[in-house]
Amino acid sequence: MYFGEPLVKRLLRDVAEQFSDTKMFLEVLAPFAMRRRLFHDSPSRMETPSESKWRPKYSRVFETWHPGISLKEEWFYFRYYRRRWGLFGILARLLFIESRLSSQIVYVCFAQ
Repeated sequence: MYFGEPLVKRLLRDVAEQFSDTKMFLEVLAPFAMRRRLFHDSPSRMETPSESKWRPKYSRVFETWHPGISLKEEWFYFRYYRRRWGLFGILARLLFIESRLSSQIVYVCFAQ
């Protein structure tokens, strides 16, 4: 979330080309959460303020960047700790908009 798409793309391509049989877990912030950060005051209180720059619309985009990149699994936050999310989490899963509202962990494997 703190890097633009060109930098993330270069990093994942470099890993795919330089390392074989490598695995990586990426945290991908939900689009909803990225927009909401604009209204949160925490980043402005930091010595060096951070800014959310980019997130993929769909995690499968990583696979299009290099033939050695494959998405193995993704875990959406709303599927876990259901009591924490309450009605909001249930609605997101039922309305099939979970990928737009929920942050996730993406499991990616690299092969040469």
